[in-house]
Formats: sequence, C-alpha cells, structure tokens
Amino acid sequence: MTDVFIVTFLMAFTFLLICWVVTQYQIYLDEHSMEEALGKPGLSTRVRTWRIMLSDTLRSARYFKQEFLKAENKTTFLFGTERRKEKKIL
Repeated sequence: MTDVFIVTFLMAFTFLLICWVVTQYQIYLDEHSMEEALGKPGLSTRVRTWRIMLSDTLRSARYFKQEFLKAENKTTFLFGTERRKEKKIL
C-alpha cells in the first residue's frame, strides 16, 4: 500500500513540476516578443561595425605624432624611426 502512495506522490510531483516549467516558459515568451528579437542587431552587423571601427583606427594611426606615442608607450614602434640609444658597432 505504501508503494501506491509513493508512486502517486511522485506522479503528482512530476505533473506539478512539468506544469510549472511550461508556465515559466509561457511567461518568458510573453515578456520577450519577436519584435524585440528582430530589433536587435545581428552578428553580421556587429562584425561589420567592428571592422569599420578597426579600419578607422588604423587609418587614423598614421597621423599620430611621434611625441604622443613616446609619451604613451615610452618608445616608438613605427617604421623609419632611429634607435638613438643603441651604439653603432663598426
């Protein structure tokens, strides 16, 4: 007889758990409409924006002053700059 009570309790608990999960899913769907999802930018838009930002940064990097780079980085890594501190070995 106790087996019947245990099985009945487990079935009732499982049924209530399934009902709760379905209810939470319906609440989630009501709060997050398809219009919201369509309004968000997609991955291709974000990648294109990052690519444009990177190209703008690289394009503007050639106009940086050497003094500004020295102050920020304590050295310069641009091509064509001399290394004044190194001794020239003949």
